[in-house]
Amino acid sequence: IMIRGPTIKDEETGEVRVSPLTPCYVKVGEVDKLIERVTESLKFRKQGSSATHDESSRSHVFLEMELVTNRLVNARKELWDAEAEVVPVGKARTDQLILIQSQQFKKNEETGEYEMIKDFKPKPEEQAELARLQKETVRLEGVVVKKHEAIAKIMEESEKCIGGTIVFVDLAGNEWGSDSKNIKGDTGIQARERKEINKSLLSLKECVRALHLHKDHVPY
Repeated sequence: IMIRGPTIKDEETGEVRVSPLTPCYVKVGEVDKLIERVTESLKFRKQGSSATHDESSRSHVFLEMELVTNRLVNARKELWDAEAEVVPVGKARTDQLILIQSQQFKKNEETGEYEMIKDFKPKPEEQAELARLQKETVRLEGVVVKKHEAIAKIMEESEKCIGGTIVFVDLAGNEWGSDSKNIKGDTGIQARERKEINKSLLSLKECVRALHLHKDHVPY
């Protein structure tokens, strides 16, 4: 079961573990645990009054269930760890590159504009550090590629049902601004919620339209 969770940064190492969805694993046959997890996640859903209902959904809900194996779960965790290791090194490489590039320009005191310094040569130690960071970044990115390949291999070797996914979607209903007069205790907060709900539904409509028309680019 997938419940959306936060992106976690390790302040000591700088590693960022980007897990778009935080998985909650439920074994086959554990129906009670499944219901418990779903009920727990629904507590985060916001509700309020609307022109039609006293208790109306003020946010969308997505429940995604996927059939996985322990082998696939572990491979995905290894991928997330590998991706996390790239972040601090990649950031250090970018910072080092900016440091060197910023030295290529000097402010013209007469015009107030920055001009490129002719025949600029970076300091050898700074250039060497950039090369080291670039090499390490490439190495770590290569590890990430191998982890993706490992997952693909697992999927290929597994039963066809592995990776099978079903997604339940319950969208908040769209509302017209003119309906606000029928809402009990309407506030500016509810008005902003209506705007965000309608905007997200419009975005979804454009995605569905692009998919239906087989567009090369699906927005958002």
